[in-house]
Amino acid sequence: MLKRRLDDDIKKVAVCISPSVELAARISDLGFDVLQIHGDINNKILDMKHIQIWKAINIKGEIKEAPKKFDISKKIDGLVIDAA
Repeated sequence: MLKRRLDDDIKKVAVCISPSVELAARISDLGFDVLQIHGDINNKILDMKHIQIWKAINIKGEIKEAPKKFDISKKIDGLVIDAA
């Protein structure tokens, strides 16, 4: 598998769109460091949390001012800002 060839200092990130609880568990079992989720996050995934969870937020159009607050769970470890 490709991730075995990567340096230990490189985070292994699995990128998914609205993954099922079963898929998230499989990703964790495979040894990924981070699960980056676009779309919906099942609360059961946040409860099992064996790896870091990053929430991807899609931004469309021009940004005139930085958002003051994101409505995310404290169980989310990071945000990924994705734009066109």
